Amino acid sequence: MIFATEIGDKTFFIAAIMAMQHARGSVFAGAIGALSVMTVLSAAMGHVVPNLLSPVLTHWASIGLFFFFGAR
Repeated sequence: MIFATEIGDKTFFIAAIMAMQHARGSVFAGAIGALSVMTVLSAAMGHVVPNLLSPVLTHWASIGLFFFFGAR
């Protein structure tokens, strides 16, 4: 299921192309490392940013973003 949903992801194509030209192990390690860094950064931002903003502002910003991306 993950393969089917991620097949159109640009990261998948970049990793596949790089694995054809470079050592597969180093490409895999780089991709896993980048995924790990992005996961940690996303979790940290998700924890810190809402604490910096007021709940009312966060509420209205989420409503605005929901409608913006829904219409888009």
